[in-house]
Order: sequence, then C-alpha cells, then structure tokens
Amino acid sequence: MPNGQLMTNEEVERCFQELGWRWLPGPRPGFWVLPVWNPEQNRGEMIIVDNGQGNPNFIGARLQIVRATRNEDCVRKALCLTNGTLDLVKLYMDEDRDVFARVVVPRFREMFHRQMLRHALGAVVAGAAFVLPILQSCLEDEHCDVEAALRRRLGGDPGVVP
Repeated sequence: MPNGQLMTNEEVERCFQELGWRWLPGPRPGFWVLPVWNPEQNRGEMIIVDNGQGNPNFIGARLQIVRATRNEDCVRKALCLTNGTLDLVKLYMDEDRDVFARVVVPRFREMFHRQMLRHALGAVVAGAAFVLPILQSCLEDEHCDVEAALRRRLGGDPGVVP
C-alpha cells in the first residue's frame, strides 16, 4: 500500500454529504450507521461503516444478514462456498454467530474516490441479498444440501431453496 495520507473521519462524513446520504453516529468516533433501501428484500437495512477500525488502510462497510441460531456447520459451509463465488463481498460469521457481508475500499486519499464508497454499499447489500435464501435454507433444514442451494441461486432462483 502507498505511504500516503489517510482519509480522516471528517473527510468520510464530507463524502457522505456529497453522495447525499444520511447517517447516524456510531458507537465511537470512526463509525457510522447508514440506512439504505434493499430493493430485493423490500425493506430498509442499516450498514455500519468504519474508517480504518477493522484495518487501518481501509474504510469498511458491513451489513448483518442473519444470526446462525442453529445448523452452524451448514451456515459455515454456505459462507465458504459463497465466498468462493462472490468476488466483491466477504461473508463471515462472528463469535456471536451473527453473519455479515463486508466490503472495503482503500482509505488513502490518492486512491479514494467517493463513487468507490457508493459501489461498496451497493455490493454489500447485493451480496447479503444473494446469500440470504441459502442461509435461510441452512437455518430451516439441518440436512440442507448447500451445494444444490448455491447452484439454484446461481441459476436465478430468488426464493428459499428447499
């Protein structure tokens, strides 16, 4: 990575303003909550944006998808297979079994463009919407065939896979 200047919190907020976004302050400086519309789910979502908190070189955006209340092994397999399919979004499960989609963009001023942030938020919503039916299948059926669920989803099936 270049040894350039990193975006400050104020510059990130200015970027939000230039994009016409509304945001709420997060739990501490360098975190924000952005409400976005998810057209596939027909509902609002809350994306958490951090300025270098997960990795000092990147601005990260993450969206909670579901909580893996059961069938954790199936959910982990679905995340592994889907991560191998989606290039723009990283899917992961934290220690509380919450499943997230995460995207990062470079934090260096000379590499950053506000449209990168716009596309990152779109990618995190799209990635979460893509994997949600597969995860729902995992949560509903302990014998879920994750590979078949992914194949059907890639084939364009928007619904929950049996």
